[in-house]
Amino acid sequence: MRAPDVTFKCEAAGCLEVPVLAPRIYVPSKHGQHYKALTLSFPHLHYCQTHWDAQMRLSLLLDDRTKARFEALARKVWPQDGLPDFDAALIEPVSLYSAEYGAYMERIGLSIDGLGYSFHHRMKRGLAA
Repeated sequence: MRAPDVTFKCEAAGCLEVPVLAPRIYVPSKHGQHYKALTLSFPHLHYCQTHWDAQMRLSLLLDDRTKARFEALARKVWPQDGLPDFDAALIEPVSLYSAEYGAYMERIGLSIDGLGYSFHHRMKRGLAA
């Protein structure tokens, strides 16, 4: 049996716990505009429950670069007057072992393989060629 191509580890320094959560940010529109909230996931960040509770803060993820990504997304999906309300932003944990996260990994070419993910066989053949 071989090891998966991708395995998760907690982002906290020195943590050996199995990670279970990844962050997603929701940002609503400003001034009572009734547009669907924008979301941005961070599937490359993984945390165990202990470090999620102790370390995960919205301010760690919602930096100037991330705000610029939200503003660009707002220009694409909302009418011209739509502005993101960063003061009302929320952070939500996404389970690494949920169907939603598995679907994301499938979209980027990985499939579940034990406690990690591996490239699809068709992807490996394509990469080898």
